[in-house]
Amino acid sequence: MNEVCPQELERALNAWITEGLGLNLEDEAAGIIIDGKVLRGTRSDHARTMQILTALDQHTGCVLSETAIASDTNEAKTAVEFLKSLVLQGKTVVGDAGFCQRDICETILSECGEYLILVKDNQPTLHKPVSYTHLRAH
Repeated sequence: MNEVCPQELERALNAWITEGLGLNLEDEAAGIIIDGKVLRGTRSDHARTMQILTALDQHTGCVLSETAIASDTNEAKTAVEFLKSLVLQGKTVVGDAGFCQRDICETILSECGEYLILVKDNQPTLHKPVSYTHLRAH
């Protein structure tokens, strides 16, 4: 099986986006949106509904990568290895509250990326200090 170098693939895709599509990647924030999705019509009597985790380039709207979520886990647990397969240097990963997990945030930072993850009331020990800090800043 042939392996693809992520950095070479990113360079080739950037060339295609800038030269082929005429877009300027430097003008926009480099954002990657991650989200889990249930695949409609995959429910059966004997198996869980199939799910995938997707990374979307915020600037171009193109899907960068996607992976299946194993039936014995969830999108947050799948995200750590999935994020390691992406080039995150200089990128901001955006995700919903399901990705507000220490190991996910640490993975993004270790890959030289930044993150913007939603924090909700269902994580009260985190939500209260964040809300308080936000209110004091304004």
